[in-house]
Amino acid sequence: MCFREVETGRLRRWTESTHQAALPSASEGKGSSCMPVLRMLEVSGCVDCDPEEVSVTSSVQCEFCGAAGAEAWHTRGISPVQEMAEGCGATYLLSTPATDELPDDSTSGLAPSMVIFCIDVSASMHTSLKVTGNGSVTRLQCVQSAVSSQLEALRKEQPDCVVVIVTFGGEVCVYTAGGNSSLVAQRAHASEADLVAKGKELGGSCTEKVADVLERLQATVGGLKPCGNTALGPALAVAVGLASCRTGSKIVLCTDGMANNGVGAIGDRNSVVPFYGDIGLRAAEEGTCISIVTMEGEDCSMENLGICADLTGGQVEMVDLQHLTLNSKVGAMLANPTLATSLKITLIVGSHCSVRDADSDETRRRGSACISVRKLGSVTARSDLTFELDTSTVLQAGAGASSLPVQLQLHYTLPSGEELLQVLTAQPLCSSSREEAEADINGTAVALWGLHKAARLAQQGTYRSARSELISTCRLLQRAMRDQAHQEAYLAFVVQAEKLDGFMRERELQEQVLGSSSTAGQNGRDDDASRSMYDNNNRK
Repeated sequence: MCFREVETGRLRRWTESTHQAALPSASEGKGSSCMPVLRMLEVSGCVDCDPEEVSVTSSVQCEFCGAAGAEAWHTRGISPVQEMAEGCGATYLLSTPATDELPDDSTSGLAPSMVIFCIDVSASMHTSLKVTGNGSVTRLQCVQSAVSSQLEALRKEQPDCVVVIVTFGGEVCVYTAGGNSSLVAQRAHASEADLVAKGKELGGSCTEKVADVLERLQATVGGLKPCGNTALGPALAVAVGLASCRTGSKIVLCTDGMANNGVGAIGDRNSVVPFYGDIGLRAAEEGTCISIVTMEGEDCSMENLGICADLTGGQVEMVDLQHLTLNSKVGAMLANPTLATSLKITLIVGSHCSVRDADSDETRRRGSACISVRKLGSVTARSDLTFELDTSTVLQAGAGASSLPVQLQLHYTLPSGEELLQVLTAQPLCSSSREEAEADINGTAVALWGLHKAARLAQQGTYRSARSELISTCRLLQRAMRDQAHQEAYLAFVVQAEKLDGFMRERELQEQVLGSSSTAGQNGRDDDASRSMYDNNNRK
């Protein structure tokens, strides 16, 4: 691993002794339009007078962009990687948290994460439901029972985490430390900036660990009463502000209806409200995960709410209260700890290959290399992402199998505050022979890609193309089935594909009967279908 000195332009080995000098060089190319490109190249021997200085011969050529000689060493970024560590690639520590960022009572690590329960207490939450047996409960009682159970679980599994209760009906109320509560002024309900600022202000008074205040939190939840309409948007904005001071925090929003008060109000369920995309991006940048829980049979405009979960790596669930599944669903959302935040994935491929990624935040070419960037926000052990490469140009360039240089860069922040860059480089073979290409596929990766792509197409309303994608993936998995792992991947794919296909068939039939245009996309799609699209687009 080498770097170019900012002051002198010399190439030097990136070692433990030169690490501090290398960091300014890495930071030099971190502008919005310039990502560090780490290349696998062979360099000449070290200079006698300086064992850490290296030189590049004119015969060196970048395997990614095709540049030769000194041009192959990008002067504004990190210089080429000579060799990668086996298996997991190379990992570089870019920065550590400053000691003044640590809380006063902490000697190691950052402040504990925060879990925010955003609970709908609108009048409709008073609706009674018959449950298994002869009893009945209200929707709010179901939510109260589930949240109380999860508070108990958090005390056992994450005793140091801070739990905050936010309720919303006609008003938004935040329950802070010491059993105090704070109402958000009605005049602020229409301003996203004011609501986020209010959340940040209140965040400073939310410091009590769940292990110390469990009983009081349970009493607070148990005493909630339903009233008013649904100020969902203002509550969500305040919750994002609350979570912003603690990286890796989670927001669990439970609701039974459509937002109709303040910012984020949804007047027409068929319209896309920009607020949810904006607040989701803000939360993702701050390392906050938003998960949504709605109730079967109720119209909550999941098409809008699901955007928040999609952007922040959260989950969307629609629960059947009559079978009391809410507790297990919320528990599953909190059971996956955040492994990293602010994850940015950069995929670099050479040989004039292209990356097919409709969801890419940025795609550009540099010489013969294609660079695709994705920003995922918070990630857990259940997070995944798939890419599709167009290798037609590689196969046309030469007969038979040929290699393709591929580099994956993972730039992320750990819960401890350390900023890391992990780099993995490989040269997989490309072949024009179907038999060779399908001889040893990764069935799980292929199945995930098929579900992801079909779900994205379905979200756009192109159901026929989405169904064709599912059929193509199914046939590929069948042809390539060789062992038990392939069989398990195929069966798991079939289960999820049938669910998604069922929603799409139903939607296509509705369009035929009602005469609506297939180009209308998501317009008119019900919450159950929307949840299925988001769920499969983020299928783990």
